[in-house]
Amino acid sequence: VDLRSQRLVSSARARQSNMRYAGAYHHLLFKYLFTLALLAAITTALGENGACSVSDLVKLRAEERSRPLAHLASPLPARAAVDDNTVTVSSANMRVRIQRDPWHLAFVDAKTGAVIVEEEPNSRIGTLGYGIWAGVNLNIYEGYLTRIGADIFWTHAKKVEYVNVENNGTSSCEVNLVVSTHGLFTGRLLVTIGNFTASSASVRVMLEDSRFGNRVGFGFRYNSDDEKMFGFGERFNAVQQRGNTLGVWCEDGGWDLFGRKSHSRLPGGKTSTYVPMPWLLSSRGYGLDVDTFSRSVFHLGTGSSYTVDVEDRIATAIVRYRAVDPSPRAALQSYLANTGTSLVPPAWAFGPWNQLGGEFSDLHGQDVEAAERFAKEDIPVSHCVDTVHFLPTGDQRGREQELIVRNSALEDLGIKSTSYFNGYISTAYASVYSQGLNRSYYVLEQSDHAPYQFWYEGARAFRVSEVDFTENRARQWYGSLLNASLALGFRGHMYDYGEYTAPNTVSHSGIRGTTLHNEWPILYQETAHSFYTSALPCPLCSRGVAPDVVFYVRSGYRGSQRTVWAHWTGDPSSDWSKGSGIAAQIPAMLSLGLSGMCFTGSDIGGFEWYTSGAPSFELWTRWSQLGAISPFMHTQTGGKGFGPKTKMLDFPDGVWMWRRSAKLHNALFPYWYSLAFECRSHGIPLLRHHIIEFPGDATAIGRDYQFTIGPSLLSSPVIVPGQKSKSVYLPNDHSGTTKWLQLLPGATYDEETGMYRMNASLVHHGGEEAQLNDLRLEDSPLFLRSGSIVPLMDPRIDTLNAALNSSVVSFSELSHRRFGWSFLDDLGGASADLFDGSRVSVSCASGSCTATASYPSALAAQCAGQKPQWILQIPLHSAPTSVVVDGAPSAAAASWREAAFGDGAAGTHFHDADHSVLWLRFSHSAAYREE
Repeated sequence: VDLRSQRLVSSARARQSNMRYAGAYHHLLFKYLFTLALLAAITTALGENGACSVSDLVKLRAEERSRPLAHLASPLPARAAVDDNTVTVSSANMRVRIQRDPWHLAFVDAKTGAVIVEEEPNSRIGTLGYGIWAGVNLNIYEGYLTRIGADIFWTHAKKVEYVNVENNGTSSCEVNLVVSTHGLFTGRLLVTIGNFTASSASVRVMLEDSRFGNRVGFGFRYNSDDEKMFGFGERFNAVQQRGNTLGVWCEDGGWDLFGRKSHSRLPGGKTSTYVPMPWLLSSRGYGLDVDTFSRSVFHLGTGSSYTVDVEDRIATAIVRYRAVDPSPRAALQSYLANTGTSLVPPAWAFGPWNQLGGEFSDLHGQDVEAAERFAKEDIPVSHCVDTVHFLPTGDQRGREQELIVRNSALEDLGIKSTSYFNGYISTAYASVYSQGLNRSYYVLEQSDHAPYQFWYEGARAFRVSEVDFTENRARQWYGSLLNASLALGFRGHMYDYGEYTAPNTVSHSGIRGTTLHNEWPILYQETAHSFYTSALPCPLCSRGVAPDVVFYVRSGYRGSQRTVWAHWTGDPSSDWSKGSGIAAQIPAMLSLGLSGMCFTGSDIGGFEWYTSGAPSFELWTRWSQLGAISPFMHTQTGGKGFGPKTKMLDFPDGVWMWRRSAKLHNALFPYWYSLAFECRSHGIPLLRHHIIEFPGDATAIGRDYQFTIGPSLLSSPVIVPGQKSKSVYLPNDHSGTTKWLQLLPGATYDEETGMYRMNASLVHHGGEEAQLNDLRLEDSPLFLRSGSIVPLMDPRIDTLNAALNSSVVSFSELSHRRFGWSFLDDLGGASADLFDGSRVSVSCASGSCTATASYPSALAAQCAGQKPQWILQIPLHSAPTSVVVDGAPSAAAASWREAAFGDGAAGTHFHDADHSVLWLRFSHSAAYREE
């Protein structure tokens, strides 16, 4: 069981990497050559159970032949029919119907004739129209929108004056309308109907003469009193937004001043966010996608209608809907067919992230020593988050050799490091700032076209300029700055900020700040995306996997779905508040997922503690549990506040509690990675609000603080201090037969290995509340859905990277041992599909059960003759009367531990009567019979 005593590499050899500073570059070159030789030796030594890395397994997947979801964006022929009363444009999926006088617009299901969404003349602004806002933007503090003004006028469409049809009956069909308006002002609207695809249709509106107004808007009718509204990018206040007003403008973070139950988020307001999107997802199965970079506002009233204002004279509203599958899931997929989906992050991004130099008070700044302590304590970690600021200040200068040696030593321990960048250059970083200044690479002041400068408020205040990413030469130059980090052994970086483009600025290409503000994060992200996918080897890009770097962002907009593969929710408060604390991170991650960004996590422990005090051990623990069931699990040991910040691992039980959460998150890797590929190909988020999996369960849809992880696990984290009891609603699907097995609390945690042993006696029915009492601090509710197998990796694995150090267990050493939690449905079945193309299933009939596993035909060749083994935990109340594995009678193990971790070939089982679980180890098939 103790792999640390059975290593191929001696500890003395690995510790040589801790020699500091001397011959750093030669050491790095030697280490890489040594690594290649060593890996070849390991592969030979392991024989038929040869090492197989995550990359080896991904290569078993078929290559991508087309852009994901491209079929949903395929153009459809459309035909227009015009008479004195109506203009109708029809495709096989959707019809756009316009009443000419008085004007009225409706989108209709082409198959059923049912209205998808239509205008409401009695909305706040009436139907399609335009207006005037009078006021001024006040640039008081960068990162926040401060303005004084108001709407002083709105008018709406009156009647269609003119119709022109082009390319009728083809996929290029367009209908152009001239529409008069009501009121004293007589501005006309130019409307174009077109762009029909397999899942969408669009309406483009332009105010003909900008002298009449400075914004356009749409007013729509709710389909029903219980229609719910989701999406809108990342939102911290809630997931369901009907009843709220949401501005779509990238803003810096906010803080809560009023306690745990408050939704306040100062100074931007409760709905402010780093990642807004002009995207509405209705519970009625359609989406409204507004294609604009200008600021927009969704007024989601509690009455019968809602409106969308766009602060521009041009806007395009795209209704996304699939007549063959009218569901929120299908509408989201239509949206992502247009925006694109993210590349799958490298595998190590799904291991725990730690700021190693800040985890222990007695090892402050000593990353390698902290990593060695992690290995000694058997705490998994794959990613070291370093905060060395390459930009804006060039803090790496003078430390180059130190950083090379340190990063090399961490890689020996199976840990990859990331650094820090943002899109600003300090004037004090003279050598780099002058390059950008002399080459005109900075965003400009509108008034005098001088480079725009502002005060950057970090640990200290200094002046910076913002890179103008609209210029291709500036993007190439910025890429060279990113390359400096790679040269020192970093494998990516925090990609901070993105919300600071001021309204009074202008790009060299002439884009004014009011438009550039929301576009800048996309250009900023595209720069890094383009650099890394072109400058680095990307052997798995053809299978949808990113290069071997992680750059993680906090800002974004419509289009970030395709430009980044890692995100975090920004700078939260170190408290329990629903405005900015731990509770706020759940709706933020869920709403982001409903907007197509799948790969996210939050700063465990928070970032700011001015108003709340440093985080307590209870808050650290609960946040680590939330991190464990988030795609990315990363600590935040820094930040800002009054007094020093506590450190979780300094508390008496801190190491023990963190290890529990980190072991769970790490063990879930095969499930995380399988879900990641589903996001890539189908656009479905890893963390799922119930509107995705259970759109017909009204009670489930109303729960914003519980969610499923993929289709199979349901989590309801504890986010209230001192909470000892909790009610969790367990959804029911359309069949009405869903059941849920309570994993936590209930499972037994094995201290030695980190294994979670199921207790199959705790079963609940869907559609019911599960009442959990006497919750301990280590308990975080987690449930397994019937019909599911959740694949797990061996809990003894420390890192998802290769490792040379003898104290670290890498994925490749135990990749052939595949674990799983299973829970059969009422028909006696459960199954799972894995990222490498493997499949495992259990089926039962008349008391006889069969477990089978299938693998890609190339597995043995790709993985040096590797013979995988599955170790399933299967609910079974009585011991089986017989067990046959791979065609031969199975030997009964003496304990669950022997069945799980014993040496030798597959063909072992153990019935754990105390937990009502059968442990079954097999390679290809196993059969057992119940009493």
